[in-house]
Amino acid sequence: MSEQTFNVVFISPHFPPNFYLFCQALSKINGVQVMAISDCDYSLLRRELQTSLTRYYKVSDLEDYDQVMKGVAFFIHNYGRIHRLESHNEHWLELDARLRLDFNIPGLRPEGMDYIKKKSKMKEKFIEAGLRVARGAKASSKKEAILFAS
Repeated sequence: MSEQTFNVVFISPHFPPNFYLFCQALSKINGVQVMAISDCDYSLLRRELQTSLTRYYKVSDLEDYDQVMKGVAFFIHNYGRIHRLESHNEHWLELDARLRLDFNIPGLRPEGMDYIKKKSKMKEKFIEAGLRVARGAKASSKKEAILFAS
């Protein structure tokens, strides 16, 4: 492995269907190796995605952290340090963050997830940065939502 190799791992790169384009574009950059972990059979991935990947690791369940963690460990053992890990999918944000923490991969960590997933926390950061934000409220019923809106 070259000192200039940049290893990127994608979680579930086939979903949404157009997201294969990220892997495809990265694979065309000299020195970038694109690896992926998913629960989809390799044969079912679109051809453009298959040809973009340096390596693919299939798990039976992406919700099972141990399976996904073993996939990342496999890539590190075979290809060296992982420089980035991404899913581009909100559902996997917490998984991505935990993997980054456990494998010391740059990027968002679990302690920063509230500011990404919760709009109320996101607004706090915007306000801290001096930005104006729309008022908001948490509504537990239709009546509360209508009352807030009026």
